[in-house]
Amino acid sequence: MRLFGADGGLLHVLEATNPGGTNPAGQGAANVIDGADDKWLALGLPPATLQLTLPQGSPPVASYTFVTANDNVNRDPTGWTFGVRYPGSTAFEQLSQVDNYALTLTLTLTLTLTLILTL
Repeated sequence: MRLFGADGGLLHVLEATNPGGTNPAGQGAANVIDGADDKWLALGLPPATLQLTLPQGSPPVASYTFVTANDNVNRDPTGWTFGVRYPGSTAFEQLSQVDNYALTLTLTLTLTLTLILTL
């Protein structure tokens, strides 16, 4: 997962977590920001939550990208919500939402992913 500022520059992410999630050994949320060719797998019922922590004073996120693994398309998300949660608050400010993302395959499970930025 990569986050970009308005100038197109890559934003630094301090930490990636999957609060309340269950991950197989070696497939934890930290894998989404380590730059290696590995993956994050969240087991259990959707929605899965990926929480990214940015340094204090980071510029706002203008865009993001993520890539899904190539091993099981039935686990690829078909919808996600992207937003921010500020320190000391439990409120979630939704910045964007994608529903019914069209995959190239016709047989998929509906999975949802909530992306939370902590600034």
